[in-house]
Order: sequence, then C-alpha cells, then structure tokens
Amino acid sequence: MEKLLTWLKNHHIIYVNRSFERASGMDMSISDFSIISNVTEFAKSYAQERSHIVLIDTTTLLDSWQLLEHPKSLAYIAKKTKECGENAFGGIMVYKPTKKIERICKTHNIPLLNPLTNLASNIEEKISQVAWLGTMTTHLPPHHIDVCKNIAWNYEPFVLQFNQGHTGSGTVLIDSEIQLQELQKTFPERPVKVSAYINGPTFTCNGVVSKDAIHTGSLSYQITGLSPFTDQPFATIGNDWGLPKDILSYDQQAKCKEIAHAVGKKMQHDGWRGAFGIDIIVEEETGNVYLLEINARQPASVIFESHLQQQSIAKQVKNLMTTFEAHVAALANLETKDHKLVPVTRGAQLVLRLTKDAQDIDVTQTKKALEQAGLSVIPYTTTTLGSDLLRIQSKESIMTKHGVYNALGKKIVTIIENAL
Repeated sequence: MEKLLTWLKNHHIIYVNRSFERASGMDMSISDFSIISNVTEFAKSYAQERSHIVLIDTTTLLDSWQLLEHPKSLAYIAKKTKECGENAFGGIMVYKPTKKIERICKTHNIPLLNPLTNLASNIEEKISQVAWLGTMTTHLPPHHIDVCKNIAWNYEPFVLQFNQGHTGSGTVLIDSEIQLQELQKTFPERPVKVSAYINGPTFTCNGVVSKDAIHTGSLSYQITGLSPFTDQPFATIGNDWGLPKDILSYDQQAKCKEIAHAVGKKMQHDGWRGAFGIDIIVEEETGNVYLLEINARQPASVIFESHLQQQSIAKQVKNLMTTFEAHVAALANLETKDHKLVPVTRGAQLVLRLTKDAQDIDVTQTKKALEQAGLSVIPYTTTTLGSDLLRIQSKESIMTKHGVYNALGKKIVTIIENAL
C-alpha cells in the first residue's frame, strides 16, 4: 500500500506488544514501522540485525504496559520522536489498549493511535453491546438480560454470558437446572445475557474502519471447541478460509458481509478506527444467519490472514491492501476508500491452548513434527491455562465440512495427540 509507506517515511509508527507475532503483519524490511516486544525464539528469527525491531530481554515475558514503560522502550520512542519531529511522529499502537496503557502514554506524552478503551469495552462487552447495537439487535439470536438469580430453567439448553470474556471464556452452555443453580449460587447478582442456543457452524469476518471507508474481509470458518486443542466448548482454536465458500450459499455469505458492514458503519459513526471482527453463526436447521460477537480490537486471526494476502497479492495491482496494512492506515487516519482488501480463498490455522493435558508437552519435538509435515509453527511461553501454546499454520485448508477435518487436519490432530 504505497500511500501508507509514503506516510510512514515521514511519521513512523511503533507497535508495542507482549506477543511479537501479533505485531508482525507488515513486511519486516520496512524500517519505518518499528516493533517493541519480548525476546523469544520466534521474535529473534525476524529481528536479526534489523534496528527497527527492539526486543526486551528480561527473566520473564513483560506485558505490553511493562514493555512500554521499560527504559529501553522509552529511549527508542524518544529517539524516533526526535528524528521525525514531535509534531510529525506518528505514534504507537498496541494489540489491545487498556486504561493503564493510556495513562502511561499520557504521562510520557506518547501519542497512542488505538481507539479509546471505553469505546472498545462498550462495543465488545456482552451486556453493554446490546444497548450499543440499538436496532441492529435483530441480528442477534433471541436474547434477554437479567441478573443471574432471576434466570429460569425452561427445560431446553441456552447460552449464558457474563459481561466480560473472550475466545469463549465468558460463555456457558446451560443444559441442566442443576448447572444453572450452581452459577446462581456463585454469582446471584451478576448481570447476564441469556441467548437461545443456536446449533450450526460459526464464521469470522475481519474488517477495518477508516475515516472514509468500511472494509470487510473474506469469511473464515471458525474452528471452535475441538479436542485436543482445548477443553472449553466455546473456545476459538482456529480459522479456515477455504471452507465458507463450500458450505455457505451465496445469500448466506452476502448476509454475513452485510452484518459486518453494518457493525463497521456504526463503529465508524462512534469514532472507531482500525481493525475489528465479528463472529457469526448459521443455524443448521433453518439457514438463518445470526451475529454472535463483536471484537473491538485487532482480531487474533488478522496477522495470518495478512500473511496469506501477502502471498497471493499481485504486485502490479496498486489498489489492494492486506487487512493489517488497512488497520495501520486507519489508525494513521489515512483515507482508504480507493483501496480494497486482498481476498483470501484458502489457508488455515489452529491454536493448541494450554490445558491440563498439555502441561507436559514437549514443545520443541511437537514443533519439529509439525514442521516436517509442511506446517508453520509459532510457539508461545505460557503457564496460564487456556492461553496459546502453539499456533499451527497452513497455506491449505484443514477442514472438509463443519467439525470435520480433512486429511491434513487429521494429520495435525494425530501429531498433537501423540505428543500429549
């Protein structure tokens, strides 16, 4: 995206993040886009001798706010600010801003490009989201909001959600009165959103909101809750960009894009800039399309989606951009209406989350076995149950239909099962 590259030469942007992978969406040879992150084997493989990649080496991995406050980071930001001129320096961006990060930026007079945390929370959290959607709540499954103690068991499964949660951690499928009563004893006064249980495949659509355009990306099938990658039934463990065109009708695909565009338009009106994502479910019995979730931040799948786009983009086409390029351009407040996102028609990724069964896995040997099968693997250092342990990426699809792996997908499952 020439417009963005030209702008960066005069302004510079620094991405500060705990996970190097989530900042690695640009061509690493572009020295006008810097990354500050932790030292990991994956990060070192990209950093090499590149001076615009700053890796902080400590005994433990630092969170994004800790990286931002580190003397080495502050010195680098000050250096780039001076080189560009205080009024010309583009600023920093993070994966997901917090109040603490906002305070640090204010204290050190560092421009933060991400939208305000309050806006993101209002859009993303389950209870406030309903009010924010307004008339667009018609896209949601049938639902109501109440305090937990008032929820009645009606002899059929339903989905209960607390206000905060991500990748399925705040979502519970209630399938018995006893299960409901247990939650009511623990959280009697906590507000909850209760939704009808919809059976069917889930899809993700990443988008970008700039000051003059809404860009909706290619649909990906959302791989959710499958063993051995997670022990949580609603946890997202991957995406497959090749499957939607095979299992959705043209009208269903168009409806998904319509909802994504409507959400993006509302976000734009409220001052949002940058990437967002929506999760959509298609009811198996009726074919109806419902909005499940809005991610008011850079969705985790944006980086791999952008790598797939980089591999397929025709160099002679000037008006195409990757999702990550569009995200950065939008945060820089550039106009993007004369550009389109590169379509993605194949490729997939799976995330092995840290579960009790995976605590003793030999990450090095598992990574080697997966790479021998022609896959790319990003390892993570973590001790937190439910967090990413291995990210497994393929240029080809791994699913043949909803909940069913193809031959490559089965090969990945076998390697993981043998490692556990």
